Amino acid sequence: MGVNLCFIARVADGMLLVASTDPMRSSDSQETMDVYKSQAKQILAGLTERSPSKCSIDSGPFAFHYVISDAVVYLAMTPKSYPKRAIFRYLYLDVSAAREAWSKRDRVADDQRNLADGRGDPEFPVEAEDVALERRRDGGDRRGARRGADGRVHGAFAADVDVARKRSRL
Repeated sequence: MGVNLCFIARVADGMLLVASTDPMRSSDSQETMDVYKSQAKQILAGLTERSPSKCSIDSGPFAFHYVISDAVVYLAMTPKSYPKRAIFRYLYLDVSAAREAWSKRDRVADDQRNLADGRGDPEFPVEAEDVALERRRDGGDRRGARRGADGRVHGAFAADVDVARKRSRL
């Protein structure tokens, strides 16, 4: 079994940006998952800018692992036996995917603003329909399909994070 739960949140206030869970296979799975979700939210609420940038916390048969980067925390829950090297690689892949999605979005927005202001390069304009076409070609995910350490495709990750970041800027 791989990653059971993955949260991405702001460090400053613990606001959840993205949440993904994998249901456990047992009769009390929903109650058990709710307990672990609550523990994950407590961990997120307790983090500050001075928290360690990388940490693992044991909790019963599971462990929570997190990485903090650019004031965003990437937290995952795995069975204790899951290799730490693999989970931290998984989390760092999420960090790099988020950075890539955010920087691409910012570049497109800058190019569109420059074109609107007459400062852009008319030879290489970035058009909204080009961005939409690229999203359709990638299946709606700005990064295309990327497989995590547990082998599952993480779909709309970048789009969800973009929406949450836009809301937090308002």
